[in-house]
Amino acid sequence: MKDYQIQNSNILIIPDIHQDLDFADHAIKNEEGNFDYIIFLGDYFDTHKKDDSVYPVKDVCFWLLQKQKDYGERAKFIIGNHDLQYYEYSLHFNSDRTRNHANRLFYACGGITNNKCKIIAKNLDLSFWRSCRMFYVCNNYLLSHAGLHESFWFPDNLYSTEECLDKVNRRCEFALLEMKFNHDQILDAGEVRGGQKGTIGGINWLDWYEEFNDSLPIPQIVGHSCGSTPRTNGKSFCIDCDQKYYGLLNKNGLFEIKDKEGNVW
Repeated sequence: MKDYQIQNSNILIIPDIHQDLDFADHAIKNEEGNFDYIIFLGDYFDTHKKDDSVYPVKDVCFWLLQKQKDYGERAKFIIGNHDLQYYEYSLHFNSDRTRNHANRLFYACGGITNNKCKIIAKNLDLSFWRSCRMFYVCNNYLLSHAGLHESFWFPDNLYSTEECLDKVNRRCEFALLEMKFNHDQILDAGEVRGGQKGTIGGINWLDWYEEFNDSLPIPQIVGHSCGSTPRTNGKSFCIDCDQKYYGLLNKNGLFEIKDKEGNVW
């Protein structure tokens, strides 16, 4: 089985947290004993909220490391667009003063500040970031932060679905390895989210409303594009609802969406 594959397992799926740790902890507590793995869909940092639900950035760093310690290989972390910028900054921290600034990064997005960059770089070392992935395939669903557009796929008449996933995985891994020096559109915003004209959002930036299309041979479960309720597109789901819903994908491929009290949507 590939590193990005988890099959025949019950998966708790927690979308965008944005420093609302209580939301994630409620979901875990609700489903304790019902899952084999937790997959976090990314966007651990940056928030527009100004209430008591938001934890300081340093607390989020400690929380992530504690979840990794508590659950070991059972906890899987996907990189969101609001995380990638801090990963990139950490590569330059104390090593490249010409790029050691938030506005000099390839993948900077809203919410980033130099102060947050420094706090995260000091409290989340590169070993954490390197344990994260851009996607997982679980029980025949593709899980990522924002979704994979068909333009990053490969012709079905030339390659099998597994071969296509391998190629996408290699491209993502290479893009992360080269992030300190080079840009790859598979990790960046498309035109509708402020990217370059004519581009499509990458796997951590794809816009559900204007760019996503359920056109791959594998259905997807994503976060990133916030809405008041969960949404469907063909057989795919978007469950980013401002920390109100999470998902439970059972080993037979049945996907349930629940609110933070555990009620099925």
